[in-house]
Amino acid sequence: MNSPVLGLLAPTRKALVLGLKERGEATAEVLGVATYLSVAAVRAHLTALERLGIVSHTNQRNGPGRPLHIYRLTPAGETLFPQSYAPLLRAVFDAVADDRECEAKIMRFVEQAQVFELQQHVRAPSVGGRLRELVRAPTFAPFFPEYEQTAERTWCLRFRHCPLKEVASEYAQCCELEQRVVQVALGESATVEVQSRMTDGSPVCAFNVRSGG
Repeated sequence: MNSPVLGLLAPTRKALVLGLKERGEATAEVLGVATYLSVAAVRAHLTALERLGIVSHTNQRNGPGRPLHIYRLTPAGETLFPQSYAPLLRAVFDAVADDRECEAKIMRFVEQAQVFELQQHVRAPSVGGRLRELVRAPTFAPFFPEYEQTAERTWCLRFRHCPLKEVASEYAQCCELEQRVVQVALGESATVEVQSRMTDGSPVCAFNVRSGG
């Protein structure tokens, strides 16, 4: 998840940026626990990161008293993380913009290549086991994946980063492709539904995964 620019940040500020990336959004209190810093120190660093345009915050009221500051990365902050696939994919889409048949062939090829790569790593007999293998597979490493079980035979799969976000905001087929790849990797017994997308303003791409057996 590192990039040359991210590496220029001081270690403490880098840790806070990584903490926000992992969580999507967080309070200074949560980040303080994660980084073993005082809340005052975290707030001071976050204020500095806000001045740099890397972090922003919104206010959340939960009753009387001061509102909570909820911090998240700005679009400029997101660019600290790899977007290496985006320029190449954008060039391909732009080149075939008027040739739908060619575009469809390219998408099928990319999908098949990703599925083939995942099949080398995702082999567990159960949906839960395949999810565990999927988030560890090199294919999805750039997406910073994680998952948690939310109910019996139900999980939430999240991508904390999207190396294709710049292109996906213009070409929705990128998001659709990744959903299909996840579906194929998890098998016919799994149902994969979109909960949120970064292209719609969410801090994460999230999928609801259910096992039918």
